This record gives sequence, C-alpha cells and structure tokens, in this order.
Amino acid sequence: MEKRKFVKFKTIRGRLLCYMALLGILPLLLLGIISYHVSRTLTMQQVVKIHEYNIESYDKNLTVLFENIRHSARDFIYDSASDIRADSIVMLLGKDPSYFSELSAYRQHEILEELDKKTLSVIPESLMVNRLVLDNQNGFRYTKSYVVSEEPALYLGTDRPLEEGVYEAAQAANGKECFLGRSEEAGLFDCVKMIYNLRNFAPVGYLTMTIDSGLLGTVLPTGEELEGSSYAVVDSTAGGEPRVVFSAGTVENLKGVIGDYYRGGLDMRDGWQVGKMTNSVSGWDILYVLDKDVLAVSSNVIGMATLGICLVLVVIVGLIGVLLTHIINRPLDKLGNAIRQVDEQGDYKITEEFGEDEIGQIGRRFKRMVEQNLALKDSLYETGMRQKEAQLQALQAQINPHFLYNTLDSIYLMTQMGRPKEAGDMTLALSEIFKLSLNHGREFTKVKEEVSHVTNYLYIQKMRYGEKLNFLIDVADDMMEERMLKLILQPIVENAIYHGLEPKLGQGTVRISGRMADGELIFEIEDNGVGMEKDDWKKGYGLTNVRQRIQLYYGVTYDLEVESRPGEGTRITVRLPAGVQTAGMRWED
Repeated sequence: MEKRKFVKFKTIRGRLLCYMALLGILPLLLLGIISYHVSRTLTMQQVVKIHEYNIESYDKNLTVLFENIRHSARDFIYDSASDIRADSIVMLLGKDPSYFSELSAYRQHEILEELDKKTLSVIPESLMVNRLVLDNQNGFRYTKSYVVSEEPALYLGTDRPLEEGVYEAAQAANGKECFLGRSEEAGLFDCVKMIYNLRNFAPVGYLTMTIDSGLLGTVLPTGEELEGSSYAVVDSTAGGEPRVVFSAGTVENLKGVIGDYYRGGLDMRDGWQVGKMTNSVSGWDILYVLDKDVLAVSSNVIGMATLGICLVLVVIVGLIGVLLTHIINRPLDKLGNAIRQVDEQGDYKITEEFGEDEIGQIGRRFKRMVEQNLALKDSLYETGMRQKEAQLQALQAQINPHFLYNTLDSIYLMTQMGRPKEAGDMTLALSEIFKLSLNHGREFTKVKEEVSHVTNYLYIQKMRYGEKLNFLIDVADDMMEERMLKLILQPIVENAIYHGLEPKLGQGTVRISGRMADGELIFEIEDNGVGMEKDDWKKGYGLTNVRQRIQLYYGVTYDLEVESRPGEGTRITVRLPAGVQTAGMRWED
C-alpha cells in the first residue's frame, strides 16, 4: 500500500497537488494574518491623516470667519461710512453719569435710532449675531437682540452691573478683539473689543457681539463620515476648565475625554486618538477625537473577510491542481492554431477567444497585434483626412483658456470688492458663454448665438469696469439666422478692451456692427482706445489665432482688416462668406 501511494505521488498530478498544498496553503494563511495587522495599522494611519488634514482646513476656515467678526466689530465702532460717526460713539461712552441722567427722551430715542441704523449697515446676517452690547462704566449701555422680539434698548444709570469678566477680558487683550467661549449648552460665544478715546487712548467702554456657536459648524469640512470620531472647538484661554464651544461627531462623553486630555490624564493606549491645532486669531483649540475601538470593528471585518478569502483560495488551489494539465494544453492549442492561420493566409482575422492566464495573455496580445496591423491601412488614410481638422481644433483651444482666465479674474475681483450679487451675475453670464462655446461640439453656429456670446462677454466686462466701459451692438436682423465659425467676435472684443480701452484715461466705447453685402457677412468691431502702430497686432496671439482659424476654415482669401492709429482707436473688419458649407464641418442643428 505504501509503495503504491509513493508511486502515485510520482505522477505529475500527484506532485502538483502535494506541492500546491505545501507552497500555497501555508503562505495564504500567513498572508491573511499579515494582511489583517497591516490593514488595521494602515486604516488607523489613514484616518488620522484625514482628520489632521480636516482640522488644518477647519483652522483656515475659522481664521477667515474670526477675521470677518473682528472686522465687523471694528466697522461698528470706527467705520465713518454709516450715519453715526466713530467719534460720536466714543463721545457717548466717555460721558459722565450726570450727562445721561439729563438726556431728554427725544435725545435717547435719537441715539437709539442712530445706533440701530449703524448696526444694520455693518453687521452682516451671515455672522449669526445673537446679541450686541455697547457698554461703559459711566451709566451707558446699548443692547440689540437679533433672535427674539426684544426691542433695542438704552440703559442709562450706574445701578446695573457690568457683565462678569467681559470688561476684564477686553482690557487684557490690549486693544485687540478677544473671543470668549461659553458652555456648549448655551450655544453662544462672545467677541469683545475695548473702545478707546481717539485723542488720549484712554479706555471708555467695550463692544460685545454674542454669536450663535452654530456659525462654527458652517465652515466644518464636509464629506467625511463621523462614525467613531468628533471635532470640537475649545476655549482654554481663560484658565480653569476648558470650555467646549462647539462640537460635531458621534463620540460619547466627548467633554469627559477632552477634560482628561487637558488635565494630562488621557492615556492614548486606552483607545483614544486626539489631535489639536490652535487658531491664531481666537487662541482657541481645534481638536479631533477618534475612538480606536470603533475603528477596530472595521479592521476586524477586514480580517474576517481576508480569512474567508484565504479559505476560498485554498479550495481553488486544490481544483487548479486537478485541472492544471487541461488548462495548460487547451490555450496552447488555440494559440498554435491562430499562428498557423495567420502564417498561411496573411490577412486572416483571428476569431479564437483566449483565457486569462499567461498563455491567454500572449494570445490576446498576438490577436491585438494582428488586428492593429489590419487596421493600420485604414488608420493611415483616416489620419491624413483628419490632420487639418486637428490643426484647427488646436488653434481654437489656444483661445478658450485665454478668455477663461480673464473672466475668472474679473469674478475674483468682484468677490474681493464685496459684491457677491454682481459676482453671481457674472458667473451666470459665464455659464451662458460656455454653453454657446460648447455648441454641442459643432464648430459653426448661428450669427445670433455668436452675438449673444459676445453680449454676455461684454456684460461681464461692463460689470468689472463700470462706467469706464460702454458698448453698442448693431447687427442686422436679416443675418441672424446665417451660419458662421464660432468664437470669432469675442477674442477681437477682448483685444479691444485689454489693449485699447484699459490703458486709456477716461471712458471708452466698443461698437459692434454687422451687415450682409454681396453674399458676405461683414462685421466691424471699433473702439476709441489708445490705438496702435501698424502690424503691432500681429505680435499677440489673440487676433493672430482668430485670423488663422478664419483662413483654415474659409481659405486664405478671407482675413482680418485692421485699421488703427495711436491715440485714435482701432477698427477691425471681418468678412466671412454667407451660406458656405465648409468641407468636413457639421452644421446640423
């Protein structure tokens, strides 16, 4: 019996099964164990990296947010553009108690009304201000509530207490705005600024803006699942127990964990991972807290899945050993047959299908090589036919980016100037421009669509330049349905604005006119800008690209006519054939 068993393993099938059991099963089990530990470590590292990146992003967003709050506080006190001047506020806060006791009811109402107007003009709704207090130690206090029906009020007299700790915090800030966190249950935090006499720089009072802490959540990075993790904004600047001003996430007993962290009693080996950044404007800490036990659950799932895969692979290894000889011989026969057919027939198209193993890969590559050789003849012809069209597309691609970055620059300037509505209108106009530019992939468009395209462009530039730029468009109605090459007028107008009108002192005008004559579409783009010397326009790429596109699509008989003199302006005439079908171009609607 032993001899027969020994002889059996001398066969190829028996030896393959034995070797596969020794060389396949043991490495797979080892791979499963290693994969589990590696996946757990990498998962933790990746999650930590994501949360570190998130609190960095959150810190940048909070910096912008706190700076906006600081600017609003300064504008309320010192902005002279509103109805009540900065020195008037300082004067009110610096008065003696007797001054307020002698104020008439009319004067009190007048002061209250002026302060309300200033509040509405400088405190944006986006800051989610809950309450505003203008206070001093001499009997004057103005309060404004934003979330309840309480009317704005003036308190005159020294019998009411100052808000505890607020005045001291404002003094300690040495003239800067300071931020004071309250408990998370209160859902509020304060921005406090000391107010000084503009002549002797003596403190006369302070401004307190109480803000809904939900504002801090509006800039929290999104897109990450918060399972087993939390973010928190903590005020630890005032000493004592740190205050959690805002938090988001699913970690239970978050305050207890944060308290242990600040007291130095949190052991990271107990299953917690905490990261911290300190915001440079508020001095508050931004923390992320990870529950390692929750993350371990997902790692365990990976480990179980790996083990299951290993068991399946063990079974597959056994089956492969039994079927190996058949699997090897069959693709070899197919490959040999395909090679013989190609060798005998030359243009033979291989119809055999090959497997996924190494031999199958060789077969598929051989099949692709044969198919590529058969397709090469047709490809060479097609390449020659499309060479001209590719050249045209490349020239057009040089124009679109030039227009895009100029337009985006205009939108950016609007946002920086504090004009979000205009920026939104410009963005909408830009969207319409690109709809017309895409034109469903067609190179030709109707004249009315080209006119709409350049009108939207001029609208954007008009919003940017204001009264410095005027434009007039007069295109005949009988040519609106004619076809023309797209993106012809806009680059010329762009050139007129940037090189003609922008350097000009005072107001400038761009005029666009269009008419049909002798079977041609005639456009004239004229500006009263600084003009230029003869042939200077050929040095740039804007008008040069338009010229090349016109000649490549319509032929060298069509060109740009440029008339310009320094100091007198420029006029560019474009002549295009009307109703001409260019070879290879799609005009269908």
